[in-house]
Amino acid sequence: MKNILFFVLFFGICSLSNCKTQDVRKSSIDTTSLEFGKKSKIYFLDSIQASTAIITDEIDHFFERVTFTEMEIQMKNASLSSNRDAAIRDYKDFLSSDVESFTENDIENLKLVFESIKTMLFSINPNLLENDVQLIKTKGNHYGGSVYYTRENKIIIPANELENFSEKSFLEVMLHEYFHVFSRLHKKTRDEIYNLIGFQEVNGIIVLPEQLGKRKLLNPDGTTDYYIPLKNTEGKTVYAYPLISANRDHFTPDHPSFFEYLEFQLYELVPGEDNVLNLVVNEKGKSTIPFEKIPSFFQSIKDNTNYIIHPDEIMADNFIYAVMYLSKNEKAKNFSDEGMKLIESFGQIIKKFNQ
Repeated sequence: MKNILFFVLFFGICSLSNCKTQDVRKSSIDTTSLEFGKKSKIYFLDSIQASTAIITDEIDHFFERVTFTEMEIQMKNASLSSNRDAAIRDYKDFLSSDVESFTENDIENLKLVFESIKTMLFSINPNLLENDVQLIKTKGNHYGGSVYYTRENKIIIPANELENFSEKSFLEVMLHEYFHVFSRLHKKTRDEIYNLIGFQEVNGIIVLPEQLGKRKLLNPDGTTDYYIPLKNTEGKTVYAYPLISANRDHFTPDHPSFFEYLEFQLYELVPGEDNVLNLVVNEKGKSTIPFEKIPSFFQSIKDNTNYIIHPDEIMADNFIYAVMYLSKNEKAKNFSDEGMKLIESFGQIIKKFNQ
C-alpha cells in the first residue's frame, strides 16, 4: 500500500502455487492494453471489468482474512451485519462500486510511464517483464485518496493522482507497485530478496491474542507472514513479527480516514506446541519489544526508506532505487554505505532472475 501522505507521516507512525500464478498472469481480457514483455501486457480495465477484478483474490485470499474492524473502517460503517458472509457481500459490493474507467488521457499518460518502465527493466533483465499487469482506477473511497495498492497481478490507482499526473512521481510509484506484483508471483526470488534485510518466512501458525486479532489490518501489498531475528538491548535474540492493527475496535464517524486507525509495531513470536507460534503482548495488549528495545531492526533493514510496515514495502522502495541505479546509473538520494550495498545486492538478484 503506497500512500504519499502516510509515507511522510510514518514516523509521526503462503506459498504461491505455480498453477494459480499462471491463471492470474495469463489474461484474456479484451480491453485497451500495452505490450510489455514478449508474452505479457499491461491491461487498462474499464469499470465493469474492474468491478469484478477488485474483489477477486485467489493468491493472498484477502477476503477470507479481512477482519470486521477493517471492513467497517474502509466502508465507514459501524453497522455491518454480524454474519460474516453477509458482511463480505456488502464489502465486495462497496469495493465494486468504488471503481471507474480510465479516461483516454489517463491511458495515454500511463502508457508513457510503462513504456519507460519497460525500457528500464529490459536493460536490466528482460525476464523482469514477463508478468501481465491489470490496472484498475479507483475513486478512493475505501482506503482514501492517493492510496495505491495491489491485488494478485492488479495495481489499483487512485483517481485523484491521475488528475494531478506527474510522470516522474508516477514512474517511481508504479515501479514500487510493480515490485509488489513481481514478489507475489515469484516466491523463491521474494524470499531471497527479503533475506537481504534479514526477514525469513514464518513456518507455523501464528496465534494472536483475541483482541489484537480482531483489530488486525491487512496490508494488501504484503499479507504474507515473515519474521526477523533481532538482538534486543539486553543481547537476547527475539523473533520479531511486523503487524499493523487498528487503534480501536470499530469505526467511528469522528475518525473517517483509514490511516487515523493504523498502528504498526513489531511483536515477539514465541514457539508453542503443534507448530503454533504465539504472539506476545504485555498487560496493556501492546508489544513487548518496542523499537527502542530493538535498535538492531534498523541496522538490519538499513536506512534507505522509512516505509517499513512490511518487508515487501521496504524492498519495493529499494526496487525503485536498484532499477534507477542499474538502468540509468542514477541515485535517488545520497545513500549510506550500507544502504548502497543493499541496492547493489538487490541489483544482483534481479539481474540474474529467470522465470
